[in-house]
Amino acid sequence: MLLLKSVILLSVLPLQLFCQSNSSQSRLLPPGTIDGSKTPSLIPDATAYRVVFLALAEPPNPTAVQLARQQRKLKAISTTSEDAVLFAATLQDFAYQYAALRASLRTDPSTQRQTFISAREILINNTMSRLFSQLTPATMSHFQTFVQQAKTRITIAPAPKR
Repeated sequence: MLLLKSVILLSVLPLQLFCQSNSSQSRLLPPGTIDGSKTPSLIPDATAYRVVFLALAEPPNPTAVQLARQQRKLKAISTTSEDAVLFAATLQDFAYQYAALRASLRTDPSTQRQTFISAREILINNTMSRLFSQLTPATMSHFQTFVQQAKTRITIAPAPKR
């Protein structure tokens, strides 16, 4: 339920998710914040997968520089070059569908937040199913480890009161 009323604070760097963990910074976080550097087990898997998918994805029609950057990121996770190609295609599809989902929320104010969250969860689950069906077990194992480690760099803060 906390996720429904939460804003996810993230900064995404190439192949890293970065969150300030300085103790003075931590004191500035509102009550109810989940700090993955302290309690990564409280970061929902779906949140971590979504953040990692978005961090690894590149925009539509990426430049050669963007493609090279993505290939470097995926090389660290994929155990075969074929897996890297399949992974990149799946990430591109995820990014496109996620952007369309977010756009629908912005353009149609009557779209309920819960409907958006349900559709987002379905998209994440479908993307994971696609990865499991296409990638080698070794690559999936590396990816799942990568996502669990990424949880230590994610912070979820309660949405501000309106």
